[in-house]
Amino acid sequence: MFRFFLAFFASLLVVGSGYSQPVYLESYFQALNSVNEKRFGEALEFLNQSKASGLPELDSYLFLGNLYLEKGSLDEAEANFRLADAQKPGIGSYGLAKVCALTQRDSIACIWLLRSLNSSYKLPQNIYLRDNALTRLESSLYWKNLWNGDYYSKNEQFEADLDYLVSKENYGEALDLLNEKGAKHRLPHRQQAILARIYYLQQSYSASVENYSQAIKRSSRNSDYLSGRAKAYLMVGKFGKALDDIQQALDIDHLNLEFYFIKAKANAGIGNADQSRSDFNLFLKAYGDHPDAIFEYVELLQQGGFNMEALRQINRCILLKPDVAKYYLSRATIYMKTNSYKYAVDDYAMVLDLDPPKASIYLQKGYARSAMGDEQGACIDYKKAASMGNLDAQSMVARNCR
Repeated sequence: MFRFFLAFFASLLVVGSGYSQPVYLESYFQALNSVNEKRFGEALEFLNQSKASGLPELDSYLFLGNLYLEKGSLDEAEANFRLADAQKPGIGSYGLAKVCALTQRDSIACIWLLRSLNSSYKLPQNIYLRDNALTRLESSLYWKNLWNGDYYSKNEQFEADLDYLVSKENYGEALDLLNEKGAKHRLPHRQQAILARIYYLQQSYSASVENYSQAIKRSSRNSDYLSGRAKAYLMVGKFGKALDDIQQALDIDHLNLEFYFIKAKANAGIGNADQSRSDFNLFLKAYGDHPDAIFEYVELLQQGGFNMEALRQINRCILLKPDVAKYYLSRATIYMKTNSYKYAVDDYAMVLDLDPPKASIYLQKGYARSAMGDEQGACIDYKKAASMGNLDAQSMVARNCR
């Protein structure tokens, strides 16, 4: 929950054009990771480092408001949300509503919610309605009166319905609604972007690029649209265009965690391994050593031919989760590419131990044994794969084994 609100509030803050990585980012992201791990004292130390390196005051207030809310220090949370709201009216109102609800000040909580709903920082309605901090207000007369107001336009309500369908993977129904509306009227840019997102989720990446481009023409400073198109560009191999888009997105929203991951992928795609590593390590400052994220990066490094960096990263995955077969399979592939056949054999053996045996793994293990000169051992593996119906293994047995 903390990660979501930090990302949301960060997206409201606009920095100047010509993006260059601020020096305070590393300690800021380390602070964010510490909060996610509930190491609040450590988080405050990192945040102080970030502030000393130039973290804007408003970012600091929002961070501290959410940190203290997560910690349960509600007086401190309220003080920081008030400071944020004083700088940009409405930006701290949602946090203040939650603090007041948790301290049983129902009427004041609803006043802050009203302020949030009438501000440019308004969230989708389902966010307010599903927030656990606000649930105790539901029986309150103040809450019922609050929602008698009309805060969302027909387009916003339609977009909320579309987002719900997408979250449930009902892509066909969402597309039908958008196509039906698009046949009568030009889609607003937000709905054009939802259409682009659906195409991305359906792996129609060129269509996703096209629709994001139409949305960007009408809202060129929307970081979500730019990052969405960057992700679609990555999938069609247009890494330079992806990098251009994600740089623009970072110019708008410099604290968004996902953007650094996208930038790492784009840099890897154009062959800029050093910058890719820097971007990815910055991302991990906030995300922590998450093996699934690291593994996704490993696969990208392998595609770009950065085998030694891929090896370094896959070793991190294995250190974090030593019982995951796909990590050993990935490392075996790297060892094969770098002619380290003995190590590849060991990793293929680990894959066979950890997962149900597969003919394809026995075959690859046979190739590795053959490459290191162990033809007898290779034939044992080929025969095992052949007995499981693998045609390539049967061919290898016929040609090489007696």
